[in-house]
Amino acid sequence: MLFLSDKFFLRFVAILIILFFLGGAAMAAVSAIPYDLIKSKMDLLAGGGSSTLFTADLYGQICLRLRFFGGAAVLFALFLYVMKKRTALYFRAVADSAGGLMKAIKKYPLRQALRREAVYHTALIILIAVAALVRIYFLDQPIKFDEAGSYLYSSGRPFFMIATYYATPNNHILHTLLMRCSYLIFGGALWAVRLPAFLFGLLLVPATYAVVRRLSNGRAALLTAALVASSSFLIGYSVNARGYTMMFFFFLCVLYLGTYLIRGGNSLIQLLLAFFAALGFYTIPVMLYPFSIVVCWLFLFAVLNKNRARRYRDFKQLFTSLLLTFFMTMVLYLPVFVVSGWEAVAANRFVLPQSWSTLCALWPNTAAALWGQLNMDIQLPLQIVLAAAVLVCIFFYRKLNLLLISAVIAPLPFLLIQKVAPPPRVWIFWAFIYFMAAAGGLIHLISLFRLRTFRFTEHIYAIIVVALAVVLSWQVPDSAAFRCANETGTLRDGAEIVETLAPLLGEGDCILALPPSDAILEYYLNRKGLTGQYLWADSRNSKRVFVLVNESYSHTLYEVLSDWGLGSGAYSIPRIRGRYRGATLYELSK
Repeated sequence: MLFLSDKFFLRFVAILIILFFLGGAAMAAVSAIPYDLIKSKMDLLAGGGSSTLFTADLYGQICLRLRFFGGAAVLFALFLYVMKKRTALYFRAVADSAGGLMKAIKKYPLRQALRREAVYHTALIILIAVAALVRIYFLDQPIKFDEAGSYLYSSGRPFFMIATYYATPNNHILHTLLMRCSYLIFGGALWAVRLPAFLFGLLLVPATYAVVRRLSNGRAALLTAALVASSSFLIGYSVNARGYTMMFFFFLCVLYLGTYLIRGGNSLIQLLLAFFAALGFYTIPVMLYPFSIVVCWLFLFAVLNKNRARRYRDFKQLFTSLLLTFFMTMVLYLPVFVVSGWEAVAANRFVLPQSWSTLCALWPNTAAALWGQLNMDIQLPLQIVLAAAVLVCIFFYRKLNLLLISAVIAPLPFLLIQKVAPPPRVWIFWAFIYFMAAAGGLIHLISLFRLRTFRFTEHIYAIIVVALAVVLSWQVPDSAAFRCANETGTLRDGAEIVETLAPLLGEGDCILALPPSDAILEYYLNRKGLTGQYLWADSRNSKRVFVLVNESYSHTLYEVLSDWGLGSGAYSIPRIRGRYRGATLYELSK
């Protein structure tokens, strides 16, 4: 990269200026196109009824947003023009950093480095294999409500609708785009729907090792990776077709790059940190919480730096990274803001402020639920050891103190301002914080004993850690807590219920169910080649009604019928068609 001339970067900036100017002008021009013309094109693209979402009122709102963002793009192009030399210098710095990185990679003694910690690297490969096996075992577990909804109502739409229409936060956009790719290539089988979440859940193991290795040492890194590989909490979300493992992975990438930023950093590190942070935000907006932890950690490092010049450098790098993150995130979300509005992302019904009395009840419950999920399927003696090790880490292991402090205080201002209590799954990244602190505390305690080391000490340690991961993973398949976890909505025998219904359904029949059962049934009906028409049929005019009562959520037959506006008097005495784990299927006829 070093051979590129200054003119090249000035031309590159000129191209950016032209693109932003033309993009802004194009948005303004599109807003002048008549609604009828756009509607006809949307009908063709949407393939029928989907375009009913595209109303004249919605188009009017889109036009206003197009003019606003088009004007913003033109103003940004003017800003780039004024700052073109400084912008070109920044891109020159990025290119120089990339060139320096390539040279460093070529000179890096990779073989010696791998040989130096060959035992840990071998153990890490085994941990990845263990993590893969236990996650593969659960890839075909019954689908849950949130992932069924994501598959049916988000990934089933064209790519342009996924990237623009944000009806509910259930659309984890980047994950949904990858889910659609997997669905188009491999079909709608459970393993294909869950493939993106599975792959990123698996990547958490080596990513965890890499981050903790940078923050602490190899022993702590290996133990943390083992706990991540065998955590029931993380296994569950690695086979749940949602974007939480992706957000977790991008958090680890940002944190890893942050370790380089505090030790000097460069323009390339800033750009990469912002890139991965933006991908995390594009997956789920609640990336705000883990990202705030990294920002707070970098800020505290800068504040505590006694060298004035380095402190100024650290603040400058942090500010640049924040600006780049904001800019990249805005660019990624621009289609959503134009079509759905910023309120769909930042002010939807799921993030509406709660009263302080409600929050005082919800926050402790969320913390208790998160604690339970972090320790799911971990035996009580080991839970006590891990909790004690965390306390040791907090009070005696200074290497991780700033990060632990940041993990506690950074999200608090946002929770207080938003007045929300996000569910435990939003805090999935706390699994890394907790396991890292526990590993750091344990390694610190072991170091205090100053045990005599010999040739095979590291081998024995690696074997113990791998054995721990195997034992913890081995008990997950028999875990009732894992299989009955209902945070994202469950119907454990959904597939069997549809197998019962399939030969019975005919013209004039209707299926009644309440969330979370409805979307789960629709998924399995689709897999059987039956459309969801039975779920959305006119129940008042149906000759026969099948009612599914999900007793796991305390539903009753009367409640389901009442919710659909039906009384039991219009039908015959309910006939039980099947009893399942936590659910009962009834048949009623006129």
